[in-house]
Amino acid sequence: MSRRRRALAWIDDRLRAAAVNHGTDAVGWVSLDTRHEGSLTVAGGRSLYGGQLGIALYLAVRARVGEMERDDGNPGALARRAVSPWLSCDVSEIETRHTGGTNGIGALVYGFTRLAEETGDERYADRASEIIDVTTERFIRADDRHGVVYGNAGLILALTAHYTRQEDDRAVALARVAGDHLLETATERADGLAWETDGVAAAGFAHGSAGVGYALARLAAATGDRRYAEAAADALLFEASRFDDETVQWASGPSHSRHGVGEGWCWGRPGHALARVAAADLVETLPNRVVDRGRRGVAAVGTTDYDNDTLCHGTFGDVAVLTAASHARTAPLDRARRLTSTALAQWRQRGRFRLAETAHVPGGRPSLFRGLAGIGHTLCRLQAPDTVPSVLLLE
Repeated sequence: MSRRRRALAWIDDRLRAAAVNHGTDAVGWVSLDTRHEGSLTVAGGRSLYGGQLGIALYLAVRARVGEMERDDGNPGALARRAVSPWLSCDVSEIETRHTGGTNGIGALVYGFTRLAEETGDERYADRASEIIDVTTERFIRADDRHGVVYGNAGLILALTAHYTRQEDDRAVALARVAGDHLLETATERADGLAWETDGVAAAGFAHGSAGVGYALARLAAATGDRRYAEAAADALLFEASRFDDETVQWASGPSHSRHGVGEGWCWGRPGHALARVAAADLVETLPNRVVDRGRRGVAAVGTTDYDNDTLCHGTFGDVAVLTAASHARTAPLDRARRLTSTALAQWRQRGRFRLAETAHVPGGRPSLFRGLAGIGHTLCRLQAPDTVPSVLLLE
């Protein structure tokens, strides 16, 4: 058995062992709630980032890619049980405060759309469509977070992903509403467009202009509307002033970084670089310096010595970025494989993956972006890069 297969089996065993039954047909996981002094809670939440939807997506991918045996303990069965309460309830009971693609309405749309694709069960696609149908323009226009995680950029990515699979006109219509709201709320700076949250114009993929720029590029590709393509270029140009030619880094600000330089997909170089090379695949008119810096950033991905292995801001986030960049023809897939080989050798030596805030959590964090499910998803995508979409891009 290969080291990759051993690692996936190790992750599956821990997700099974940590699963907590709720009634006869639902399951959850124990997780750490950092908002309440590190207390243990039964992981719920409908988010893709840290909740059960993200875990379910990994399990569904694992069941298909791994061709697991069908029994009550296999990943496919656990995926179904993880989201069963949200299929059986009335759609009006599914509420969220945000529009975002990993934490919000967008997460639900994307998660259920992808579950339908992985499992072939159209009930998931129907649920995604029902959520889109009850989402109002007023709710979208109330967004003040803007970015991929919590805001309208993430909603655009989820809706365009749904549209490409289901050809749901309502999805692209709402994506336009979100895109127009981003154009209306943008702040013009000397070097491009920025979006402010609490008075701060953030940089980076998860919460800043890089992610917004990529989302607008996706919307431009889906609609053919040049306004979105031009705004995508301006969003990516805004962060050009934060680029350091010598270190090939984008400054993100001291509150989200070490020494003002962000790390990982969320705030750092991997996310900045990925946004640029992926947007260049969608919009031919991006300025050359945007594309060139994206390629230089990709060339430097994999050189950071992280203190964790997570998808959001750790070693396997770099693997996922390099895998996605290989599709954009800016990085050979062998780079992702070599980095994975090194990370798995270290896993074998330590006997565990390095996850944030896991001292008292059985098996470690189970979640997609900061836990075991994300590492598993990255390994599955590396095994089947042509059939497992990038979750970092919400493809």
